[in-house]
Amino acid sequence: MKTCHSLIVAAVCAANFAGLSPAQAQMPKDTVNSLVQIFTTWSGNARDRSTYTEAAKHIDYQGMAQRSLSPAEWSKLTAKQKSDFTGTLRTLIEQRYYTRWHRIFAKGKLTFKGESNAGGDTIVKSDLLLGKKVDSLEWRLDTVNGEHKVVSLAVGQSDLLKKLSARLQGRVAKVGFNGLLTWMKNKASIGPSDNYEEASSTTNSQ
Repeated sequence: MKTCHSLIVAAVCAANFAGLSPAQAQMPKDTVNSLVQIFTTWSGNARDRSTYTEAAKHIDYQGMAQRSLSPAEWSKLTAKQKSDFTGTLRTLIEQRYYTRWHRIFAKGKLTFKGESNAGGDTIVKSDLLLGKKVDSLEWRLDTVNGEHKVVSLAVGQSDLLKKLSARLQGRVAKVGFNGLLTWMKNKASIGPSDNYEEASSTTNSQ
């Protein structure tokens, strides 16, 4: 136990000596592994809000929201609109993907294959073995306040952020931002007086 404790202390001290906090010293692979473990150990119960909170620590929802719209459209939004859009997007992702990710990662085995850089982001490559099937997963991470966070996940040729962006930008071109946001809130069953977490819990428990 003393040896283990000494190693942990040494790792923390090394990070601090380099001018980094332990969180900042975390590698992109560690962020992905932590997120996968959260979904793996989760019960799948949508009322377990602690899991949603923990998962959000490893996902850059604001970065995802910004990238899902065109730079011109994003720049026109007020701070309130950006916050509203980001919160609604987070609720939709939680509702649509969290239970699915729990089932997949709880049954599968993830193997890391390597990392690369692309456009200022880090790409973490991995394989997911589920039964006899192997899928290639690529996690895109950006950096927020020195911490690596997931901003997209690609399974084979299907990239979550690219699909999301194409759909949202197509709709905003037809109905404008306010129309898009109303449509998203309807999809997430968010009423005028609801907060995002309550709406997510209610919809997922039905």
